[in-house]
Amino acid sequence: MSSLVSKAGPESEWGSDSRIAAVRRWHEKSVASRHDQSVLLLDGADLRPGLRVLDLACGAGTPALAEARRVGPRGNVVGTDTSEAMLSLAREYAQEEGLANAEFRVADAGALPFEDGSFDRVTSGFGAMYFPDLSRALAETFRVLRPGGRLAWLVWGPFDQPFYRATAQIAMRHAGISELPPEAAQPFCFSGGGILQRAVAAAGFEQVRETSHEVFSSWPGPPEEMCEVFYGGAPPFRGILDRLDADSRRQAMAEATEMLRKFYSEGRVRVPEIVILVTGVRPSNPPQRKSTRSAK
Repeated sequence: MSSLVSKAGPESEWGSDSRIAAVRRWHEKSVASRHDQSVLLLDGADLRPGLRVLDLACGAGTPALAEARRVGPRGNVVGTDTSEAMLSLAREYAQEEGLANAEFRVADAGALPFEDGSFDRVTSGFGAMYFPDLSRALAETFRVLRPGGRLAWLVWGPFDQPFYRATAQIAMRHAGISELPPEAAQPFCFSGGGILQRAVAAAGFEQVRETSHEVFSSWPGPPEEMCEVFYGGAPPFRGILDRLDADSRRQAMAEATEMLRKFYSEGRVRVPEIVILVTGVRPSNPPQRKSTRSAK
């Protein structure tokens, strides 16, 4: 699952040495800040003890590790990502927690190395926005789910919400940018009503629902830390941040800190966020679909 410091994507960006260092430094606080989002996704997936779960674009293991705790020792969670560096961290955190029922594998969401009907649930927390081929990823998700299995994907709502007003929008103003560059707009590509819902339905899923939720990012620390993480170079916004000289960066960070301070109380920055949850069920007796797996 995406956080301020962890997300699946090209190895050159998300799996770089600087990103891995940031993930290590902020891991505990980042996981804590995404508690509401993780609970929403796990509940939307209807996770129960004993289920087999696939988590796509798992990054450093959020929410795959939370899923492993919920399905328990009789269940199993497989987290996939395109970044081996991120997966190495996920394995490390799983070992620290003693979660023997969690494993992590390098895999593209559009070419999953699993047999048909291998999983009861397929989840993704803030990863679908980055899938190079959404239709193929959905076809693969459909294939690896058992009949009656459930998809639950969480994506970002609109760009115009408090955290991004306090960070990206201020940075854009100081950089002289009036419109989001394509790479910065990518995280919000499903914020228009029903876009992902229609794609999931077109892939053959039934009982497809898309719901918008207000949750809180609750960072257990001062606003200065949130700004430091963002201005450290969140990959989707790198093109904006790289346009700031040292003075502009300092000014933007100071303004962002003061804006986020409005949400700071009792040692936490609690910022409301709008997220979108899409769920669907693979039909129990689906029509015959051509496998997306390559012939060997």
